[in-house]
Amino acid sequence: MSHGLRLWGDQTGNCVRVAIALHEAGLPFETRRISLANAEHQSADFRALNPMGKVPVLEERGACGAPRVTAQTNAILLRISAIAPGAVVPTSATAASIVMARYFFFVTDVIAPSHAGFWLARQGDSAAAEKLQALSRATAELAETFAANGTFMAGDTFSLADIAAFTILTSWGSAFPWQRLPALSEWRDRVASRSSVMAGSRVFYQDDTARTG
Repeated sequence: MSHGLRLWGDQTGNCVRVAIALHEAGLPFETRRISLANAEHQSADFRALNPMGKVPVLEERGACGAPRVTAQTNAILLRISAIAPGAVVPTSATAASIVMARYFFFVTDVIAPSHAGFWLARQGDSAAAEKLQALSRATAELAETFAANGTFMAGDTFSLADIAAFTILTSWGSAFPWQRLPALSEWRDRVASRSSVMAGSRVFYQDDTARTG
């Protein structure tokens, strides 16, 4: 069955996560660039697609009927795992539970305080913002244990947990203490060279409208 996938987004970590997952799953998709800087996400046309006015959005355009639209990054990633079973979440219930636990560790315990810090920084409260960013980075350091006990974040299979971890941790660049986290450093280099990660990371740095996958 062809899902006619179209990914709407911009150069954000959330959009990159979805693009990597689509590449890892081997699902062909089109991209549609929505410029956040130009407030295109607030346009009437885009809000008709996603009333929240946020990216990413995954659109499935079948042969007949209205397109299926999924918004919110986590929901989109779970949708991709449903379209391509086993590609980004193992089919084994035990392995899947570990993947999801590690995935949500990054998107809740790590990224939630980071996002709050980002918002406070925009409000001018730099001291409080840095405390939250420091908490986020300190929590992320716990993933050294994950990386030390397997090839990837949740064992020996690449998964959603790696996609979330890679996009979050690398966004800090040198602000993250890679030098004293050898297992995470090796994991980062291993993931960075993966074809799906390289391709997905470039998606919204290409032309506004492109065929990928």
